[in-house]
Amino acid sequence: DSTTFTGSVSATDGGDGLGFQGTFDLSTGAFDITLEQFHLAIGSVFTADASDVHVTYDPTDSDPHQQLVSIGDATLDFKFGANDITGNVTNLTIYKDGFHFDSVTIAYTGTISLGSILTITNPSVTLTDFGVTFGGSVAANGSLTLSAASASLNVGTLFSTSATNLSITIALDPADIGN
Repeated sequence: DSTTFTGSVSATDGGDGLGFQGTFDLSTGAFDITLEQFHLAIGSVFTADASDVHVTYDPTDSDPHQQLVSIGDATLDFKFGANDITGNVTNLTIYKDGFHFDSVTIAYTGTISLGSILTITNPSVTLTDFGVTFGGSVAANGSLTLSAASASLNVGTLFSTSATNLSITIALDPADIGN
């Protein structure tokens, strides 16, 4: 049922046993919240899970690069009938002026078709070691990987081809661009 909304915070093995810790400074409005494990579900259509979640804010801190959120690992899952879109992120840090992550993957479980010409099954995109500072720079020292379980190309009677376990990785390190 997509009208049902549930959430939970729970302790992890090796954690403090509470699952949640928080402080709030009444004089400044600063706060610091730690969640060991987080789970959110909206019916059976959407789920989100995260671990090692840290949310902090200090209104007296004028540093534009103040860390606001860090998430060790997170997964998102959107269900569309038999098809599924999933997302995974590792070591996401959100600052007042941008963000950085070690890895993010978005995958689609199903088949994408462009008429009878192109068919791609179970495509995914992975971006590693990527960050943005708003009003500043883009830090992309990792890679971009495009993958698919299979793909086929059919150009009428001219030719057709197919392949399985496809993957291409593009290095994003500025030293590698143009080489």
